[in-house]
Amino acid sequence: MSIGGRVKDNIIGVDDGVMSTGEKIGTWLNKAGEAMSLGVVGDEASAAAAAAIPGGMGYDERLAFERQNEARLERENPGAALAADIGGGVVGALLPGGAIGNLAKSGLGVRALASGAAGAGMGGVYGYMEGEGEDRAKSAQEGAMWGAGAGAAAPLVGAGVKRVADAIMQRGPIKKALSAAKTAADQRAGSRAAYSAFEGADAQISPEAMDRLRSAVAQRIDDAGAPKIPGPLGKSPKAGRQINQTLAAMNDEVQAAAAAGQGPAVPLKALEDVRKQAGKLGREVDNIGRPTQGAFTAKQAVDEIDQFIDGLQTADVPVGDANAATAALKKARELWRSSMKTQMLENASDEADNYLSGTAGGLRNQVKSLLRRNKKTKMFSPKEEEALRRVIGNTALGRSVRLLGDGLGAKMATLGGGATGGIAGAAIGRGASELASNIGDSMAERNMEIAKALISQGALQSLPEMPTATRDLIEQLTRRAGVALSQ
Repeated sequence: MSIGGRVKDNIIGVDDGVMSTGEKIGTWLNKAGEAMSLGVVGDEASAAAAAAIPGGMGYDERLAFERQNEARLERENPGAALAADIGGGVVGALLPGGAIGNLAKSGLGVRALASGAAGAGMGGVYGYMEGEGEDRAKSAQEGAMWGAGAGAAAPLVGAGVKRVADAIMQRGPIKKALSAAKTAADQRAGSRAAYSAFEGADAQISPEAMDRLRSAVAQRIDDAGAPKIPGPLGKSPKAGRQINQTLAAMNDEVQAAAAAGQGPAVPLKALEDVRKQAGKLGREVDNIGRPTQGAFTAKQAVDEIDQFIDGLQTADVPVGDANAATAALKKARELWRSSMKTQMLENASDEADNYLSGTAGGLRNQVKSLLRRNKKTKMFSPKEEEALRRVIGNTALGRSVRLLGDGLGAKMATLGGGATGGIAGAAIGRGASELASNIGDSMAERNMEIAKALISQGALQSLPEMPTATRDLIEQLTRRAGVALSQ
């Protein structure tokens, strides 16, 4: 072949029954373009462009030539053909609009439905574009079915990868938390020590700061209290009036003392005592367990006092060490709150030992009870609730282990084993059930110890985990790669 012929063969392509290097590259790009654009860019577009060159093949002849080359590439270089399909699909997923079908904040089931619907649409379009004449409808249907399956599987793949990645990244921090776990008694002792340090700092608030706090709390309670109407219905709830009157009395005393040239400050401990009493009022509920209006206003006062203490300036504290006092107070509060949660978990573990169904069943029941109560108390954060749900074992693996180890599962395993293997099979089935039961107990107890260790140290917020954006990208790539492989 002449030099000109070689150039033409590699750049334009010649139907001589042999694929030149240039034709292989062009065919690979066509397949990748089809996967990237769902068939919009590919052999048809390439045939149209080539047919526009004078002296070459016509559109139909060129299209047949392009598709012949694709079939030959798939036959002679299946790895390259597969790479074109997957690579094109991946590039398409990264382009604007590639995240169609992702629902990051929804549950796994909803995400699978949305992703499946998006995959079906993509697969249908791709199948239609790749089909021929009367076969387009059938090709579109097949592509939609394939795309729906790939789309529905994409969130499961993303969740699975994230679960494995999280487990690997969190192994070290969890081991460290378990070795440094503290009991509720340890935390209470630490809280008392921190509170003693708070009192020892002897921080006192200036008259100006006290007056500012009184006004801020009164305004906050007024904003959150009764409507602005005359008469009894327009009065602030009793809790709000009590808090306002207490702060007003404290302010009157300090202002009078300052005017007389006497102790011109209010102990920060006195404000903490007011906060504690307001906190008790903030837990009041009505006859059916709903927070009262007074509880709501009391919580507003607590929040305002906390903001005031956090924002103290040097001029606000003429006596004592404000920084040392506020740091010790925060530590005391954190340890005390943590001790309450840890104590609840320790009590749950102790109660679980008394269940006839076993420790695992007892732990699951106790944790379910804690989670139900938490809907009202809000003692545990969302991440802490998630850690506790692992004790229940509401995962596919956890449910499977429970099913096999529970009474009905044990009977089914024994009968099934006996039906297939006689006495020996029944023994094996029963043994498998006992093993599953022991595994279930171990999983529940282990997850409870991990939850207690992490919650007691407030370590859940700092646990490393794979970013949600990475999981979403995996979903996109899985969905688009699956659609690309449908043709």
